[in-house]
This record gives sequence, structure tokens and C-alpha cells, in this order.
Amino acid sequence: MHGIFDSKEFTTSFINHIRSKKGLKAKEYEEVLDYWEFKEQQYDKLAEIVRNSLDMKKIYEILEDGIND
Repeated sequence: MHGIFDSKEFTTSFINHIRSKKGLKAKEYEEVLDYWEFKEQQYDKLAEIVRNSLDMKKIYEILEDGIND
């Protein structure tokens, strides 16, 4: 069952099945959140927070010094 909602096609179909049982209009494929796109957006947000919170210049200096030793 792990990852079952990762597929946008499955999620859209599942949601629309429930919506039809409730008498609601089906959602278009484009209206349903794409899990992988959402995940990438969240990783981008995290990366931006990390870049803004750390002295990246210093980190790169430390990494380069470690390689040269």
C-alpha cells in the first residue's frame, strides 16, 4: 500500500470514484496534485532555507580545503 497515492492517474481515479459516490462532479486530471511535483517543490523550499541559513561560501571553502589535503 505504500506509495499508492504517488501515481497521479490512480489518485485522480480514486478521488473521482469517491466524488461520484457523493454526487459530486469529477475533478479534471490537471486539478489533482501531482505527488512528485509537490515533493520536488518541497525539496526546493528546503534547499532555499538551507542556503539562506548557512554560510555556504564557508562550507564550500571547507570542502575544497578537505579535497586539497
